[in-house]
Amino acid sequence: MTKSIESLQNIFDGWNGYHQSIVNAVTPLTPEQLIWRPKDNFNSVGELVRHISLGRLTWLMRMGAPGSDEVAKQISDWVQDSDGNNDIVETSIAITEQPIELARWLNLTWQIVEDSLK
Repeated sequence: MTKSIESLQNIFDGWNGYHQSIVNAVTPLTPEQLIWRPKDNFNSVGELVRHISLGRLTWLMRMGAPGSDEVAKQISDWVQDSDGNNDIVETSIAITEQPIELARWLNLTWQIVEDSLK
């Protein structure tokens, strides 16, 4: 393996480890823990996780990543920004569901990243 490919593999492995850490942290949470906010004007844990996965999907769709269109079809509400880009209405995905649903969205969007890098 060349040095540059090895370096890219190290970066990917680090991202994958970070992704797995988020999934592992979210999966055992209760619905009450998902809606908890440290302060009224802060996002809840569930909102942050949802934002990570849906932010990934928005970015991946804008770059035409393989599989992103299929995953995006699962989102019902979209809005167009002033630049003409489509953005997900994040509240269309509930955060009070079982944490496994948030983990599913994280994994769906991470799979697109993996497929894109392959």
